[in-house]
Formats: sequence, structure tokens, C-alpha cells
Amino acid sequence: MRDLKNHLSDYEKAQKGLFLMLEGCLEAAKTHAQRTIVDAKKTNDPNPSTEIHYLVGFMQNLKSGKS
Repeated sequence: MRDLKNHLSDYEKAQKGLFLMLEGCLEAAKTHAQRTIVDAKKTNDPNPSTEIHYLVGFMQNLKSGKS
């Protein structure tokens, strides 16, 4: 939580409007997540990495009508 507050000093759990506030960072976050997967494969260490970008991309496609 402390590290998060270094970047988002007003952050609170269950904060309303947080997604809208950060929506402009979504594509960059997806790119960073993809890079961590590449690095994890190179180092054979999946920590820290996430595959959330797959879910986010899937949901974006659903929203835009692409399946």
C-alpha cells in the first residue's frame, strides 16, 4: 500500500472513479505487463509478472464488438 501511495497519494481501497482516473494509462500498463512475461520467460522467474493484459484485451474486444 505504501508503494502504491507513492504514485497515487490519494488512493483508497474501493475508491470510486479510480478506473476512470487511470483509464488513460491502460495501454501502457498492458505493454508493461507483456514485457514482464517476456522477461519472466528469459529468466525463468515469473515473479513479478501478470497475465492480466490478456483479460483486459479480451474485455476491450467484447466492448468494441470484436470477438
